[in-house]
Amino acid sequence: RLLEDDLSGEPAELSQRLQRLVAVNEPTVVTVGFLRRQLEQGEAPGLQHSAAATLGAAAFNLARTGDAAQADRLARLLLKRLVSGDPADVRPAVDALGNSGRPVVVPALVALAGSADAEVRAAVARASRRMPEHPSLSALLRDEAPAVQHAAIEALETQGKGLQSIV
Repeated sequence: RLLEDDLSGEPAELSQRLQRLVAVNEPTVVTVGFLRRQLEQGEAPGLQHSAAATLGAAAFNLARTGDAAQADRLARLLLKRLVSGDPADVRPAVDALGNSGRPVVVPALVALAGSADAEVRAAVARASRRMPEHPSLSALLRDEAPAVQHAAIEALETQGKGLQSIV
């Protein structure tokens, strides 16, 4: 029904409406196409960030239901969001990549774990919650920024692991 609704309105309201699609356990071609259009054509950055986060969740759900190839295509599309290098764009892109849980994004996350921006490093730590083999997580646990350490600990807890499993 959301896909049929009028998408006029304030960007914050539209972002919330897009984020409701995270709950779709089996995304259809129509749903994915709709989200891609919002990502590529959305006029407000917040709307694009919401579309990216929701596409990441769609990738996760597609892989979970057996369509790993489509999930990886979406993850690669989301990797393109890192190009700007601006931390304000990179952080939500990393969150979206984390939502995907796809191994194909791990090399980019490993590279970003060394970012000068602590918020980007914290986003990388959060992104590892669905990636149990994330090689930078132990370094992020020892990061100088408490927010990064906290995000890494939360990622381990989400994975069902304790600190002793990685340090």
